[in-house]
Amino acid sequence: RWIVIPAVTAALALAVAGYLTRRQQPPLTDKDTIVVADFVNRTGDPVFDDTLRHGLAAQLQQSPFLSLISDERIRRTLPLMNQPADARLTPDVARVVCVRTGGAAVLEGSIAALGSQYVLGLHATNCATGDILADEQAQASRKEDVLSTLRQMATRFQTRVGESLATIERYSTPLEATTPSLEALQAYSAGYKAGFVGSLRALPLFQRAVAIDPDFALAHAHVGFRYGGMGESALARQSLQK
Repeated sequence: RWIVIPAVTAALALAVAGYLTRRQQPPLTDKDTIVVADFVNRTGDPVFDDTLRHGLAAQLQQSPFLSLISDERIRRTLPLMNQPADARLTPDVARVVCVRTGGAAVLEGSIAALGSQYVLGLHATNCATGDILADEQAQASRKEDVLSTLRQMATRFQTRVGESLATIERYSTPLEATTPSLEALQAYSAGYKAGFVGSLRALPLFQRAVAIDPDFALAHAHVGFRYGGMGESALARQSLQK
């Protein structure tokens, strides 16, 4: 007994130490990349169809810790999967994209209506093993609060996967600084998506975003880029200066 009891105690101590060490290790590192899937929109309101993914990506792209698989690379990968280049990134499609591009995780989002409120969810999984890395849920009391609620959830996600709060606070700009208007972000998202297939609809959509929110700097930039591509240098310069 005087041999067995200390041996069992030591084994338990090692097991607990190993468990705590695994828990303390962040699920992601600054070498990992993630794929942001399209949001599952259960509200029936089309304003949330593409806007929340763009809003979430805008928040996460400020991070020096997290790296997102670019939309350009995603669009090059989808045809290799017998998918159209503009296919929706459902959770299943996003996971395959993640594996093919050597990514580490897929970040899925969802929004649903609960009376006059909105329930948002974020769910991150290891794309190779399916292990859950982070799971967030929050409520927005009004439609106008959805973007700010999403920003708070993104911040919690960043800390859960290993980014320090000091780094987040240093580099994070609120989503509202891009635009507080869901309608402006919806027009911007549609223009961004149309631009990938060379659609002439992109410029009017970016112009609509600027008309809704004249302080939407990123939309002004894309208006300038479009005018520049058309050879309208004076109009391009005006938008890019804004």
